Amino acid sequence: MPIARGVAITLAVAVLGGDAAQAQQPDRFAERMFDRIDADHDGVLTRAEAQAARGRMFDRLDADHDGALTTAEAETARNQARAAGRLAHRAGMPAPGERLAALDRNRDGLVSRDEFVAGSGWFDRLDTTGRGVTKAQFAALLNQAR
Repeated sequence: MPIARGVAITLAVAVLGGDAAQAQQPDRFAERMFDRIDADHDGVLTRAEAQAARGRMFDRLDADHDGALTTAEAETARNQARAAGRLAHRAGMPAPGERLAALDRNRDGLVSRDEFVAGSGWFDRLDTTGRGVTKAQFAALLNQAR
């Protein structure tokens, strides 16, 4: 699984909620994740909605609220999600440090809020028309990542 997809799915499950059993039900999981991101509930995700969701996710992951994510914070979030039954262990899933390194554009060893929010390349891949991302497109992306 490409690192960017792994980051999106793992962190979304860990931070936005859901549970491991639900994550194994691709259609229901994708629908629930889409509905949480689609702030105006119009059935289309805009870039602004995707970025706002990433911002909320960053705020929850940044445990010490210093404006930067560390590997330790990502590992803590992953472990808490696993302990709460919201995240199952997946073979081949990159470690949190590896996933964060993929988002660390300036290579300073930390992921800033801006770097994290900008790490939504999935949106650009799906929004080929400039009109946003539909629930079906979003579900197809998550299903490919499984």
